Amino acid sequence: MQASAFSYKIFSSITAVDSALWNSVLPENHLLLNHSYLKALEESTGSEIGYRHLIIERNRIAVGVGFFQVLTFKGSNVVIPVPPADATRMTKIVASVKSLMAKMISGFRANLLVSGNTFITGEYGFYFIPEFQKDTDLLKAVNDGIEKIATESEQKISGFLVKDFYQNDNTWAEGLKKNGYLEFLVNPNMLLDIRPTWNKFEDYLGDMASKYRTRMKKAQKRASAIAIREMDAAELQQRMNEMSALYNEVVDEADFKLVKLDISHLLRQKQALGEKFGVIGFFKDEELVTFISYYIHERDLVAGYMGLKHTINHEYDLYLNVLLKLAEKGIEQKMKHVVYGRTAMEIKSSVGAVPQPMYLYLKHRSPAINFIIKRAVPFLSKNPEWTLRTPFKD
Repeated sequence: MQASAFSYKIFSSITAVDSALWNSVLPENHLLLNHSYLKALEESTGSEIGYRHLIIERNRIAVGVGFFQVLTFKGSNVVIPVPPADATRMTKIVASVKSLMAKMISGFRANLLVSGNTFITGEYGFYFIPEFQKDTDLLKAVNDGIEKIATESEQKISGFLVKDFYQNDNTWAEGLKKNGYLEFLVNPNMLLDIRPTWNKFEDYLGDMASKYRTRMKKAQKRASAIAIREMDAAELQQRMNEMSALYNEVVDEADFKLVKLDISHLLRQKQALGEKFGVIGFFKDEELVTFISYYIHERDLVAGYMGLKHTINHEYDLYLNVLLKLAEKGIEQKMKHVVYGRTAMEIKSSVGAVPQPMYLYLKHRSPAINFIIKRAVPFLSKNPEWTLRTPFKD
């Protein structure tokens, strides 16, 4: 299919794509669109998720790649938590309205074509060679490719979701809106900038104001009975049932679950990616009580999925220690950022993470449903109130 000087090719499986061709477009160490990562992802997710891959060419030379997931949105997956008894009257009113709206859409189902990775927060749906990124003809070729994927899909595609754009992507944002996509601001991605002066974890703590440094050391002391170590592939396989139970404790508390991970995915990723992927385990008397996965993507340490034993979280400050361990790992690996994701923003800001606003773009084929989406999504996804902490001295 031709669009100006750009053309595209569509593949229903990453295994049908030549790995050298696909990776030739990407910068070195661009892990989260790398052929090996996508192959392991595809092999470790169930039949409920389909995959499509797009190669954009200019004069028969690959200049861009795109990654898509095909899945079913279920309104029943939207769960509005009950506010605590001491919540303000307005908070309770908002929760009641949200709950009513959630009930109204509980029976709604739609097959979505998602650009990006539903398992990780960030811009991991497309990559284009920089000199072509803002070319409007390139955007047209991509849009044509998306439409072609939808029309040729075995499932009837009702809607399109383009996820996780930062504020600086104005060309793409305007192009998507011109093509009928609705823009929504979602919870920010929380990023810790690792300073060049942090050669060890103690340097990081030393740059904190005294009350935050005291808080972090207190958290570490509370977890002194917890052993923390990297888990190799053999241990991941051995502890699969424990990890699944802990993961379910976390995901079952989420307000909305677009997809649910098969925990064997973590083992596949470790086997495929080696040192570029890790899982850190937290153990109480050799019982796994928490784990966190991470990726080494270019110069970012990107947090992945986690599991947590909630009944002892407060006693041992498990969640805060997870955040601190990721910061320590990022410093050890000489990373530029730790990418924490977009939940629990306040506690992540207490360890130095800063919010990076993110947008998603959504379009349904039905104008009537688009009208409903335009009004429902901003309300249902409204950011919770939280206080930005600034732990560093300067």
